[in-house]
Amino acid sequence: MTWQEEAQQLRESQKSWQESASIIQKKYFPSEDKGRVLERIRSYIRRTPEYHKGKMIYEDKRDISEHSVAEYFECLKGLNNAIDELDTKQTNATIRIDDDKPIGIAFWGDWHLSARGVDYNRFEEDTEIIANTDGLYNIKMGDYGDNASPYVHPGSVFESIATPEMQDLGMAITPLEYSALKIDAKLSQDFDQILKKHIKDDVSQYYNYIRAQFRNIERSTPGKFDLVAGQVKTFYLNAKMKCDDQVIIFNQMADWLKAKINNCSLDACKVIIAFFIQNCEVFENATK
Repeated sequence: MTWQEEAQQLRESQKSWQESASIIQKKYFPSEDKGRVLERIRSYIRRTPEYHKGKMIYEDKRDISEHSVAEYFECLKGLNNAIDELDTKQTNATIRIDDDKPIGIAFWGDWHLSARGVDYNRFEEDTEIIANTDGLYNIKMGDYGDNASPYVHPGSVFESIATPEMQDLGMAITPLEYSALKIDAKLSQDFDQILKKHIKDDVSQYYNYIRAQFRNIERSTPGKFDLVAGQVKTFYLNAKMKCDDQVIIFNQMADWLKAKINNCSLDACKVIIAFFIQNCEVFENATK
């Protein structure tokens, strides 16, 4: 009889591990440490089919088939392709600016707002120049916020002076995105000049702030901005069918918004309508 066979018999006779080890050591491994013999027995017994008798078996356990795995992989491919179709990032773009006057383009970016060491006074001066100089556009690039990540740069978390959430508010004062048409290009030549100046001032001062607020709303209620923008666009199109005077349409939209929002002044509603003019929901390019 081998030690394995005897170990099996001892196990069947309900001997403990310690008792089995003492017997096996004495007969087969007198020079080995009892602890090593015990592990030798335990390792062998646990590999035998008999050891698993009486163990719990899931009779209706669901197994994954090769077909299911292959189908899942095809779904991943399809989802990836769908995401690629929705991805608007691009490295090249053609921009047409409808303006009959000379223009200037400022390449500007990588501000890292909310980081220590930024010349915030100079940034504010440059912002005002770009926002208020007629015909001057800017191409933004790089990191607008600090976007500190300890995974990329371990010390970056100590160089940022604001949390990511607060960085969005900090960037609310940055120049508006000039991919939207300039106010001058969207208002007709006979548009009231005083009102036009108010609209341009409102866009320069509040556009990015309002956009940041909508972004915050989108985080908690996805699709809310599209819903609001759609309502604004619908009201504008209806008003446009009845009247072609942009001043009248602008005032009608401000009155309509005031009626929909409780405790909102008419001036504040005009600021919001100015936002949607710049955001392309209200008025088309007047030169078309």
